[in-house]
Amino acid sequence: MTNDKELRELDEMRSLDRWIAQHVMHWKHPRFADSFNACPNYSTSPAAAMEVLKKIHEKACVTTWSNSHFHFCQLGTGEDLVKAQTLELAICRFARRLFGQEDK
Repeated sequence: MTNDKELRELDEMRSLDRWIAQHVMHWKHPRFADSFNACPNYSTSPAAAMEVLKKIHEKACVTTWSNSHFHFCQLGTGEDLVKAQTLELAICRFARRLFGQEDK
């Protein structure tokens, strides 16, 4: 059975997936705003996360690495470190930080 924390985390990841689809991948799809199932699972799918990483590399030099507990994504300059429990989630959170600066 799924607990409240797991549901919140799933909701956060699906919201992040929709944000990535719109702001990083530049998809224009009317169902993204209303549907959890309409866009790729960038925050959980290794293949989809690699597409996001390609978009990040078009804009900045970034490195990714892991230790036994976390995965990291960081600008090559040593700034803007993002950490998550999966590499896919670290990549997506980093993309939101990097591409979110354009929205300001």
